[in-house]
Amino acid sequence: MYICIALLTDDLIQNKSRKIVFDLSQKYDIDTMSSRLPQHISLKQSFEIDKIDEIENYFDQLSKSMKPFSVVLNKIDLCLINNDSINKQILWYEIEESENLWTLHNKLNRELLDLFEIPMNGYDGDTFKFHSTIAYESNKEDLFVRYLENLKNRDESISFDVTKIALFYSPDKELRGDNFITYKIVSFN
Repeated sequence: MYICIALLTDDLIQNKSRKIVFDLSQKYDIDTMSSRLPQHISLKQSFEIDKIDEIENYFDQLSKSMKPFSVVLNKIDLCLINNDSINKQILWYEIEESENLWTLHNKLNRELLDLFEIPMNGYDGDTFKFHSTIAYESNKEDLFVRYLENLKNRDESISFDVTKIALFYSPDKELRGDNFITYKIVSFN
């Protein structure tokens, strides 16, 4: 099974994102699978575990240590992943890096390795890019580029206070982005 730990956005970002997903699905038949989880900012690459109990206990302790902090979404942008095996487009909010985000990312990387022998994966570490995915699809680059060019307020900077953290879970033996559910949400003050 796979786990993802993420911060939840506020309702304004949640609603704005779902309106974009709706618009993309109506105009370009883009899959809505990206909107099945609440709008979030991943804090670490998803990772594989055997049992959820210990991770849930860790997650509970982590959430108790957290205080609200401000996050800035710089703009809506398009990430293109093109290589021999994949052609994927990701429409996302570009998140402004902050000490709070880097502290959480590095803490998760360090503590999950120390406590559970969960290594850093993929982009974890210095190359990690904080973002909040709005929609993704494969082999539809032209549609996404056209949509982004016509999107009003795409360069609008939005700030909000993070007050919730989520634990997402996927039962799959192979990592797939389309099969996560919200396992637990905790508010912190």
